[in-house]
Amino acid sequence: MERRAEASAAAEASQAEVVRQMQAKDAEILALRAEVQKLQAALEKTPSAATADPAGGDTTATAPLPQAGGASPANAAGIQKWQQPDGALYFGERPPPGSKFLGYTTGAGL
Repeated sequence: MERRAEASAAAEASQAEVVRQMQAKDAEILALRAEVQKLQAALEKTPSAATADPAGGDTTATAPLPQAGGASPANAAGIQKWQQPDGALYFGERPPPGSKFLGYTTGAGL
């Protein structure tokens, strides 16, 4: 009987700890959602800040393509190389919004 009581008490303590952890995570989620809303509101106030380069130049997908390295749009020998906002690379002519143009590549050793 004593073992059952100990096991039951341990299970209740474990369950209480899980409940406390879940409540802490719920509070963290609420704080993160509030922060996201605040950041979205700030972005809506300054839409040009989201697409401008800190140096003042616009390097997004809507900007004119700079001439870089051996290949250029004039001879269409290269593939456009872009860095997406999440850091991943994109190759092609229609990158996701907010992507930075990195130059052209011939496809060999992208």
